[in-house]
Amino acid sequence: EPKVPATDSPADVAAAARADAYMNRWFLEALTDGRYPAELAALFGKAWPAFAAADFDLIRAPLDWLGINYYTRGVMRDDPAAPVPHAAHVRQPGSLYTELGWEVCPATLTEVLLSVAARTALPLYITENGAAFPDPDVAPPAGLDDPLRVDYLRAHLLAAREALARGVDLRGYFVWSLLDNYEWAEGFSKRFGIVHVDHATQARTLKASARFYRDVVAAGGELPD
Repeated sequence: EPKVPATDSPADVAAAARADAYMNRWFLEALTDGRYPAELAALFGKAWPAFAAADFDLIRAPLDWLGINYYTRGVMRDDPAAPVPHAAHVRQPGSLYTELGWEVCPATLTEVLLSVAARTALPLYITENGAAFPDPDVAPPAGLDDPLRVDYLRAHLLAAREALARGVDLRGYFVWSLLDNYEWAEGFSKRFGIVHVDHATQARTLKASARFYRDVVAAGGELPD
């Protein structure tokens, strides 16, 4: 979840940097640079341990590719009262939000791919990208229309295509998820699937997003109208 400051104030800019270090660079910099972001030691103070150099030798074991899960961005403001990293999300007026309160912001996917590609020469894969929108518990026999999800996937595929056009070595894209599933934080209450699952009967029904994605795959990545 890439982080951007809610305003140009130094406090919000610093808050976004802390949040980025905490959620993103903690993992990425260890893999690519053999270190953890400096902001983390300042955030955790005396609770931050020393790490043996040998730890990073293991973490930096050679990789064949790097996977990126992207759903949304985080617009952050400084909030000293909030838990580490002392930053709070700011909802954006006029933006579309998913059922989990995540802003739909496909342009940031292009920015993420460009920034990661600038850090590593590894081939990249988008290993998760999708959205939970309101779907009924029981799908109509003829199939389920989910236009918001179709629009989400179309926009993010175009964002991935833009990154490819700008030189990113992007090898693959995977929708989350094939089926409505048990979400680790939300249980069965949110539906990400492009195939509807009736939780009572386990019946599977294609959503419009499944038919859209089927057509994209069949056309070799070309997006249907």
